[in-house]
Amino acid sequence: MWLCFRFAITAIDRRSPDVRPYGLRVERDRRFLAVQVWEWDGDQYNVSMYLTSEFGDGTCKTEVLRSRYDAVSVDRLMDLLHQAGFEDVERRDGVLFQPVFFGRTPV
Repeated sequence: MWLCFRFAITAIDRRSPDVRPYGLRVERDRRFLAVQVWEWDGDQYNVSMYLTSEFGDGTCKTEVLRSRYDAVSVDRLMDLLHQAGFEDVERRDGVLFQPVFFGRTPV
């Protein structure tokens, strides 16, 4: 079985850069702030996740995690899954905040 979580990319305005704050979390004497920056390049986009930790003494440390994604439509993703040999490919909404795709390989 194959399982995929897919962000509903078709509903996103492709402005670049696009800054998306995730909010602030507090745990004991530390505060955590996460911000994503999306930068579009045609039908691909780069995401930089900035994770800042603020310690009790006021010092901060920021780490940056980077990744690159392909933006494909739901129809294109399902077509790619069929081309790759998956059977019974289905989309399920309402499972998570994004569509979930299931498929199985032939036995």
